Amino acid sequence: MGENRKIYAALLGAGTVGSGVYKLAGMQEEDICLKTGAHLEIKKIMVRNPGKVREGIPQELFTDSWQEILEDPEIQIVIEVMGGIEPARTYVEEAMKAGKQVVTANKDLLAEYGDPLFEVATENKCDLQFEAAVAGAIPIIRPLRQSLAGSQLTEIMGIVNGTTNYILTKMSEEGMDYQEALDMATRLGYAEADPTADVEGYDAGRKIAIMASIAFSSRVTFPQVYTEGITKITAEDIRYAKEFGYVIKLLGITKLTGKGIEVKVHPTLIPDSHPLATVRDSFNAVFVHGQACDDAMFMGRGAGNCAMELLLGFLKNPKYNLFPVLKFVETQMMALKEQGVVWGYDIPYFLTGRLNLHPSSAIDCMKAGRTDYTDFYTELLDRS
Repeated sequence: MGENRKIYAALLGAGTVGSGVYKLAGMQEEDICLKTGAHLEIKKIMVRNPGKVREGIPQELFTDSWQEILEDPEIQIVIEVMGGIEPARTYVEEAMKAGKQVVTANKDLLAEYGDPLFEVATENKCDLQFEAAVAGAIPIIRPLRQSLAGSQLTEIMGIVNGTTNYILTKMSEEGMDYQEALDMATRLGYAEADPTADVEGYDAGRKIAIMASIAFSSRVTFPQVYTEGITKITAEDIRYAKEFGYVIKLLGITKLTGKGIEVKVHPTLIPDSHPLATVRDSFNAVFVHGQACDDAMFMGRGAGNCAMELLLGFLKNPKYNLFPVLKFVETQMMALKEQGVVWGYDIPYFLTGRLNLHPSSAIDCMKAGRTDYTDFYTELLDRS
């Protein structure tokens, strides 16, 4: 059997998402090779300051020269995670015109200039992939474009911003006011230093514009989306909603009506029996309705670069034993957490997700305040 070929890629950006992509590529190198027959190697990473030390990334990979990447014939894939419209738009166009494949997580760019960019991709016989532009780790773009294409979708509504969902979760479950929850989200890295795009609904608006365009074969741009954020939501609003059996979530909603396509983002009262009501913290979920598929929901992590999830997920390899890791978390990390140290994410959700089980077991585990993760994992294994 011949030696596996090597595919070189370049990253544009090394922030939270960019560094997460680099780490993921390294951790999944063997798996990617087994699935594709090729080794993926990040050859260059473009940043503003190539002299800055970034933990876990070799210094020699950094460059501030776009031309160095564009003119390198070995680089076949450009992964754009720098965000914003310019210079990202120029780089994406030039990359495709040079015959390079492009992957982007830039919802701002696609919500405004998706059509002309896809035309450039078609003209140059290149791929422009953008699954990560909407709803974080949830695979929703491909299902909308392919799997559900024959289902005649009539409505999509989703929690598509992890930051605001985290804030609303803390307000609902721990009685925090808005500012207190926002401060905690900022400390944990879920919220940017300037959280306006998240908390005012602009980020969700761009994502729902992309989904509406795909689902309804139309051209919806961000300025056409009605947006209202969560900055006016109070702890009192949350309490009143609970009394009547509702939770408040920031939803992106698009639906077909007799007059056309309705697209909007705003805080919404959801019955606590609805599947979206159980989506908490930085998780995202997209709920779709179609004539053939009826109701379907896609759920996954929305904010951050998921470093802990990646570590535990890597241990799915049979030669690794997950129990010692869970025992360490149980006996050491939980004690620190009780002392006020903010750490980690919700392990019960991770475990149900890893085993492809419905998250209801995780929800019950969290409500019961359980921290016996090894026992919980054993129970899940017995069911699966």
